[in-house]
Amino acid sequence: MTLAFNRFPNQPNQIPEYQLAGVNPAAHPSSAIDSGLNQQDYFGVLAMNGAVGSSWEYQIAYSAHYNTQTFYPDSIGDLIYQGVASNVFTSDLSNTLETDLTYRNGPHTFRSGTYLGEYGVESDQTSQVFRLQAGVPATTPISITANLNKFNLVYGLYFEDTWAINQRLSLNFGSRWDRVTGFTFDSQFSPTINATCKASESLVVHAGFARNFQVPNFQGIPANTSQLFQNTTGAVGSPSGGGPYAETDCTWDTGFIYKISPRLTFAQDNYFRIDRHYLDEGEFGFVPIDVPFNYVRGYGGGNGNSLTYNVENFTARWNLYFAREEDIGLASGQYNFPPDELAYIDRHYIVLDHTPLIGASGGTAYRWHDYLFSIDGLFSSGLRSGFANQHQPPKV
Repeated sequence: MTLAFNRFPNQPNQIPEYQLAGVNPAAHPSSAIDSGLNQQDYFGVLAMNGAVGSSWEYQIAYSAHYNTQTFYPDSIGDLIYQGVASNVFTSDLSNTLETDLTYRNGPHTFRSGTYLGEYGVESDQTSQVFRLQAGVPATTPISITANLNKFNLVYGLYFEDTWAINQRLSLNFGSRWDRVTGFTFDSQFSPTINATCKASESLVVHAGFARNFQVPNFQGIPANTSQLFQNTTGAVGSPSGGGPYAETDCTWDTGFIYKISPRLTFAQDNYFRIDRHYLDEGEFGFVPIDVPFNYVRGYGGGNGNSLTYNVENFTARWNLYFAREEDIGLASGQYNFPPDELAYIDRHYIVLDHTPLIGASGGTAYRWHDYLFSIDGLFSSGLRSGFANQHQPPKV
């Protein structure tokens, strides 16, 4: 269970953008705006597993998850400084059932399973905004209500075989099928194959391919809500194009683990990904509640390296990675972007704003009797921002 209530820092000395009939702006400085976000999260799991003889194993798991987000506005301050005051409640109650079955037969280990998830989503929003008349905002607010209840189903099954071909080489291959209905209707077969080779006592090499299917986050503000705010001070970005859609990825991965000495190990992993309808999340303009949207297509790639050193009572580790993620076009959630930025993204690949290009981390730990001393460090080249994510992170 997780409970959190967040208040947001205010910017003092801001000039009111709008006039509210009967209200003196001087009595409501921007430093006194009082709005907040209440988040609650509850999660529980009941699982049973066992074995039948030496060849069969099974597991059945049921889970329930309930989470809510409630945004409380400052009914006067939000109106005069940003032209909209929204009270928003969103919730997601999910019930899932998973089954897994394992059968071992000589060099083969067969696994299969099913997944069934039911997600009941509620979104209730009441907003006070000013209507625009010939581009000029009124001084008396109107109320806009957008409520929604929706059930979403996600279900699928998988089958795979791990084949120990010999003492050095093993192969894992299989496929899964998934389907989602509700906000999104889609389905997909997702094959996968991975090979691991113990080239020597010191070197293990792996390579693989997987097709993935990812459904959007059901909890959030529905995309069509933006259409209700046209010709008001609550209008955001460009009209939405529908969605969100499920995401499809194809990923290739290679790497190795090399034991330089009994105490020193180096590992490297490389990947390349192409995607369709890549899922990202933005905020509904004036409410800090995420809304999913999709890019049309894109690609990504990266390289990760790690070095670890272990002796009795002492360990040291170092990690370095390079990554780049680019996409083009907006397939849904266009209202997250102003028209000029939307037009630019539809014609150009842009670097996504949630993956640093370079990152590094490291640390050491030393145990002395009953005490553990550790030092950790983290470096990141930073995240892009600004128009179409063209603003580079500042140099430090």
